[in-house]
Amino acid sequence: MGEEGKNIIIDLTEKEESIYKPPGDLTNLKVTGEVNIINPSEQHRMWNVLLSLKALETLKSELEDDTKIGELSAKSSWTKPYEVKLGEIQTKTLLKLTEIIDTYYEKGVEVNWALVKNHQMPISFTISLENTSENTITNIKLVKDLPPVFGNPIIDAPAQGDAAFDEGARKIIWDGFSLVPGGVQSLVIRVGFKPDRIEPYDSGHIEVNYVVPGLTRSKISGNTAALSDSMFAIDQGESLEEPGEWECTAEFENMSDFFVELKNVKVAQVLEARQDTVVEEAPAVKLMPNSSWTKDFTVKSGIVPKFSNVHEFTVVPLITRKVVGHITYEAGVLPVVNINVEKIIDPPAVRAYTKTPINIALVVTNAGSAILNEIILRDVLPADHHPPELDEISVFIGDEVLRTGVIRELDPSDKNPETSHTLTIKVEDLSIAGGLQPEEQLVVKYPLQAWEPKPKVEYGCPLEVVANVSPPGPPTKFPLPNEQIEIKYVRRRIRANKGQTPGSEPGEYIIPIIFENKGEVLIENITLKDIIPPNFNLLDWNPKEYQPETQESERGTILTWKIEKAEPGERIKFNYTIKGTGDYEREELEVIVG
Repeated sequence: MGEEGKNIIIDLTEKEESIYKPPGDLTNLKVTGEVNIINPSEQHRMWNVLLSLKALETLKSELEDDTKIGELSAKSSWTKPYEVKLGEIQTKTLLKLTEIIDTYYEKGVEVNWALVKNHQMPISFTISLENTSENTITNIKLVKDLPPVFGNPIIDAPAQGDAAFDEGARKIIWDGFSLVPGGVQSLVIRVGFKPDRIEPYDSGHIEVNYVVPGLTRSKISGNTAALSDSMFAIDQGESLEEPGEWECTAEFENMSDFFVELKNVKVAQVLEARQDTVVEEAPAVKLMPNSSWTKDFTVKSGIVPKFSNVHEFTVVPLITRKVVGHITYEAGVLPVVNINVEKIIDPPAVRAYTKTPINIALVVTNAGSAILNEIILRDVLPADHHPPELDEISVFIGDEVLRTGVIRELDPSDKNPETSHTLTIKVEDLSIAGGLQPEEQLVVKYPLQAWEPKPKVEYGCPLEVVANVSPPGPPTKFPLPNEQIEIKYVRRRIRANKGQTPGSEPGEYIIPIIFENKGEVLIENITLKDIIPPNFNLLDWNPKEYQPETQESERGTILTWKIEKAEPGERIKFNYTIKGTGDYEREELEVIVG
């Protein structure tokens, strides 16, 4: 609109409504608009208003190529809505919004996305706005809700605009700046809090309003023709020097406060039988209010000449365009890392001085709302227990055995049951297969053997489990420091009997031996020793499987029997036969266990 004249305004205003979800994905975009034909004058009306539009095929509307609007009184307008077809919109908004939430920004390497229960979390929100259009974006106002759980934020001063926190409304407001084409501006907000629940936390949604003058998302364009107050006159005077010759002036006067364009003028002299064209001009001149266009010409006539005229003019149109944008950015979800751990020892108690098989199950439950990617278990195997082979250790999620991504380590790597060992199980890259979902369990199973544990000794077997997400943030730890294998003290009791009876011949004796396990525990590695005096010789033994080992000594022949084990209540009976001369001097039976 010029300073000295007004235009008929063709205003094309479009609304760009979009929805984003974290971390900046556009999920919905709709562009609607209005064609507004505006008479800005406070005094003059317009009539014969004709609107012509192009590119209507890109719209959903009731608009037509040519529309007769008719009359527009002062300070009035004519409006029609439309919607831009999705195929005509690139899959982006003129203003792009992203929000990066880092739940452990102090680490400063990779962006973390999960919280850890009962762990102080330093959180940063980095909000970025990018102008993807070819025009400057103005009137930008961003409002972010900050849930009460985050407390009062620290806001880094932005490079452009002003940012402040409204504590009562719990809103962060950033406004007072524009973005040039391709420009990017960011706002960094920092908070800290300690999650005390496992349900995900809402990060707060964002609303952005903005205006992009000078363009539209659609391809629509238009033109108008309109009339307003004007006057056309022909001034005619007979020449002082040449009677019958008339000196004339055709004049078009703009009597409105509009800026008008005079396109064509045609003046004809009206005679009895014909009309002779005396002026035919296409001035294409734009006239300010209360200004005029003139054209001098002469005609010959014996009487006052008569004229007809045709002139074409229109109020000059001015096309204005703008996009009024609004972005709704859905709140992000911050899941919580938390685990529960159980160690199952079966049986939970074993007898002392025995070798007892034990089954161990380590159960890790995802008790949070975040998907876990890595779990590390460190389990202590106490002394007097025989470690498992590494290939005897199985890892499950549900009923499925994990065959990849599992690292098994034993420290020290020997299998010496007399010393304690640390078993480390690392389960990595679970996210490749979908991760350990909330409420899912990871179970580690392995065999352990009590190796003659001693009574009144505490066999602690603490367990620590560490879990994390991907990329890793602060880990969650779950220790079980008080786990132990209980030892039942059962009194060991044995009885060894040795007898002596005469044989079938003179000088012959039968020596019966009975070994009895009268206790409640298995006894292993039993050695029985007896001595035959030098004046006697070994003749036979019975049963035959109890053949003794023999060794000569100064005291006589030493007989040795090695018995692998004796179950509780078991009686082992055998005898041997000797023959000699003289008296048989009886020796006590020697019993060695272990």
